[in-house]
Amino acid sequence: MLLDAWKKVAPEDWELVIAGNDDSNHLPTIEKKIAELGLQKQVTLAGPLFDEAKDQAFQQADLFILPSYSENFGIVVAEALSHQVPVLTTTGCPWEELETQQCGWWVEPIPEGIANGLSEALQKATEELSSMGVRGRQLVEQNYQWPAIAEKMHRFYKWILEGGQKPDFII
Repeated sequence: MLLDAWKKVAPEDWELVIAGNDDSNHLPTIEKKIAELGLQKQVTLAGPLFDEAKDQAFQQADLFILPSYSENFGIVVAEALSHQVPVLTTTGCPWEELETQQCGWWVEPIPEGIANGLSEALQKATEELSSMGVRGRQLVEQNYQWPAIAEKMHRFYKWILEGGQKPDFII
């Protein structure tokens, strides 16, 4: 999806770095698609990144993209946000907050959805992307640090034991 969207949008002066493990042996398919679309000069396959290399990649990024049909959470989204990098991901991930908190894009998991989100992101000035990154960091600090998680767990167990109004984070 991402490679098709990247080709459609054809962002000049941007480099797409694809990082991560290849647990499913999907790399040959990705390499073939890159060649098929003529994206060899725009796309870098970084492989898995850990520790300082991962931090450096986030620090150098202007945008993080997680194209996914389904994710239970997508911890890498929280990691990108904590590094103040705006995120574009799909509705296959539970990250509607990207839009409600104005720190990214939450699009349909199809090439057109990703292309539309990518086009919007590329039209943003550097300052606006930076502001989105700051809001993303604030989102992580407010909702995904241990104190916030502990408070939600407390509310959940209290509701289970005592009843009352269902917490808003329970589906």
